[in-house]
Amino acid sequence: MNINICSIRSKAPSWIDASIQEYQKRMPKEFNINLIDVPAIKRLKTSNIQRIVETEGVNLTKKIPQKSFVVALDQNGKIITTEEFSKKIIDWFGSKNSISMLIGGPDGLSRQRLDNSDYVLSLSRMTFPHAVVKILLVEQIYRAAMMHNNHPYNR
Repeated sequence: MNINICSIRSKAPSWIDASIQEYQKRMPKEFNINLIDVPAIKRLKTSNIQRIVETEGVNLTKKIPQKSFVVALDQNGKIITTEEFSKKIIDWFGSKNSISMLIGGPDGLSRQRLDNSDYVLSLSRMTFPHAVVKILLVEQIYRAAMMHNNHPYNR
C-alpha cells in the first residue's frame, strides 16, 4: 500500500523530520509512506495570496501519482475517528493504486484543489503548524496500520 503525503513545505525544525522518520521505520512493510514536498511560494505584504494558493495547488497536483485516491486535508473537512480512518484507508486502497494525502501551505489548499479531491479530511477544527500536521498524519497512518494488523498500539 503506497501512501503519498504531498505537502507544501517551508523550512521546518529538524525534530519534525526525525519524528516522521521514526514512524516510517516502525511502519509495517505493507504500508509504504512516500513524502513528496513542494516548495512554498514566498509571501510578501503585497502578494496576491489567492493566486499563490492556486499556484501551489497546481504545483501539488503535478506531484500526485496517477490513479491515486486523493485526500485533501482541510480544517473544514470531515472529522472522523481513528477507527473510521483505519477502515477508510483499506477501502480507499480497494479503489485505487495508492493514496495521496495533500497538505496545503500556510494559507491552505485552493478551492479547486479541494473540489477535485476524492475526500476532504480534517484532523481537527484547531489550526496546527503544517509541519506538525504531517507528524499527526503519519502517526495516524501508523496507528491505522497497527489496527489493521491487530496490534494493541491503538489502546
